[in-house]
Amino acid sequence: RTGTTNKISQPVEDLVIKIDQEREALQKYITRLNIRLYQIEKALTILPERERKIIEKRYFIGLQWHEISCNMSICQRHLLRLRDKAFDKMLLMLKLER
Repeated sequence: RTGTTNKISQPVEDLVIKIDQEREALQKYITRLNIRLYQIEKALTILPERERKIIEKRYFIGLQWHEISCNMSICQRHLLRLRDKAFDKMLLMLKLER
């Protein structure tokens, strides 16, 4: 709101500064997330096809474990062991990139 002199009031100026600071913080956060997403996608590429498909079906497509098990003709216990192996490999890759 401006007064008769068209000068911006202090509360409005403070609000604009706060919004701008929050926007900058969100931009930095988005940049960090995009970097992390790139690292995860890169880590997925080192996995054998079978392990990569398990991760993609569960975490990108959203299938349940029993659906993946039936779809890939793997018992659920073995499927979860393969998932754990895949996570271990990806974790090692992500730690190396830090």
